[in-house]
Amino acid sequence: MLKPWSHDRKQHGMSSLVSSRNALRFLYDESVGLGNADITRLLGEALSCSDRLIAEGEEIPHEWSDASLYFYFVRAILNLHPKEIRHLVAFLEWLEIIPHEDHHN
Repeated sequence: MLKPWSHDRKQHGMSSLVSSRNALRFLYDESVGLGNADITRLLGEALSCSDRLIAEGEEIPHEWSDASLYFYFVRAILNLHPKEIRHLVAFLEWLEIIPHEDHHN
């Protein structure tokens, strides 16, 4: 059973979510400027989700382990249509998290 959040912990969680939302907004604006339609759409959806979480006063609990986050990441990827996975790969390449590969071979 989840423990209720103290006011201080909830404030920290909201601060973290707002910081993440601001980073998403920066990436979204950069993507719009570069004309990356698929990446811009992906970031726009993430922004909408973060806006809803902020409006509802929710946050991912700080105590969640990396394993929990990996689980949700993998779960999200497995639920994506193959075309959407290509957009996610393009996003990771754009961020230079993974090396850019020529997909036209």
